[in-house]
Amino acid sequence: MSLDAIRQKVWSGEVLSFAEIVKLQSAVLKKESPELGATLVQALVNEDAIEPALILVNKMLEEEPRNVQLHIAKARAYLSVEKWSEAEPALLKALEINPADPEVHKAMVLIQMRRGEFTRAKATIERLLKEDPLDSEAQQLSLELDRTEGASLSTAVPTPTEAETFRQAIIDACTRRSLPWIIAADDLLIRSGRATMARLSMATLLSEFRTSGRSLDLYVESLASELSERSLGVRAGRLHLLSRVMPVLRDDAFLEKGRGAVRREGPAGLWLFYVINDPAFIRYVPERALERSRISLDELDVAAWKNLKLQPAPLKPIELIKGALRIAQRHTGLWGLTGNDGHDAARVLSMETRELISEMLGDGPIRVYLGLRELVLLCRADNAEATAHLAQLGAADDGIAGIFEMRDGVLKPVSAWASDDVTA
Repeated sequence: MSLDAIRQKVWSGEVLSFAEIVKLQSAVLKKESPELGATLVQALVNEDAIEPALILVNKMLEEEPRNVQLHIAKARAYLSVEKWSEAEPALLKALEINPADPEVHKAMVLIQMRRGEFTRAKATIERLLKEDPLDSEAQQLSLELDRTEGASLSTAVPTPTEAETFRQAIIDACTRRSLPWIIAADDLLIRSGRATMARLSMATLLSEFRTSGRSLDLYVESLASELSERSLGVRAGRLHLLSRVMPVLRDDAFLEKGRGAVRREGPAGLWLFYVINDPAFIRYVPERALERSRISLDELDVAAWKNLKLQPAPLKPIELIKGALRIAQRHTGLWGLTGNDGHDAARVLSMETRELISEMLGDGPIRVYLGLRELVLLCRADNAEATAHLAQLGAADDGIAGIFEMRDGVLKPVSAWASDDVTA
């Protein structure tokens, strides 16, 4: 493919093949054209490789600090992940070098609209269209500005009932996805990463909903999916997500709460969900994140089990004293998988853990209790005293109810094994 064809492919938003990337990189190194550096940065942005794109463009700007196209490319990288405040300095620098550049002004309009600065945005658009009435991008921005400004005016004073219904729908959608949210005055705060919070205005969200043309259910589900992705706290790019994903095991009761999160059917009527490895709080990987990162479910699953393998959990003797579980100093017949990180139920399914169980408990059927997310209890099925202890335990609110049994690496509810034995 020719260099011009590659350039056109990049600016149409398509992802380049490895060979095309190599050819573009070679042309940049040879400085065949001054705008190719920005094209290479945009090619990385198209792949959602935002961090590498920013590293590259900053390095290029050290050599060419007055290259307007590179400053615009840097801004585009930030705008692609809606980091408006980070994009603005790059645009202001570009305007300082070339105050008349229409591409910079159009990018500034996006930021002004996001902030509700409609008067400034409108003045910029009118000037751009006066200079070039055929600028299709400026025409599109003008239409979008009219819709956004009109929506802002029409929804400035929602009725109390409408506002409360909308607010509750947002809260319910966020709760179903286990998003850590707080309502402060008229703002919705969502934890984004470990130490930061995303702040969204309920009034602005209601305005967007009214002009979206979608039903309330569709709007809030879409919003919650987007917020789930933002809350992951993982740097943009597929490699960052794959390096931190871990599996967790959940039952049917969690399906409604985990709606919109990536999952696949597991053994024993259970489900595998995928979360970001973080001891502070659980963040489920939303389906939207896979779509944006161009990751298949199989790729995510392989990475999750690989990451889990790197964090093995010890198997320790457990004793039950007056209803309380604690680590014992001697063998009691009752064992605990004690990773204490929420992933122990999933670990039971791994080859490494099954080999550890066989080594510590011997061969034969193993009873498995998954009623606590932070601890998995096990014992030999032929140990009457230990199995009686497990039978006494109920499941916690966030645990998996029932007693399971593992035979030859296959996990099923005890009742299912009993039915199989009768049939046999």
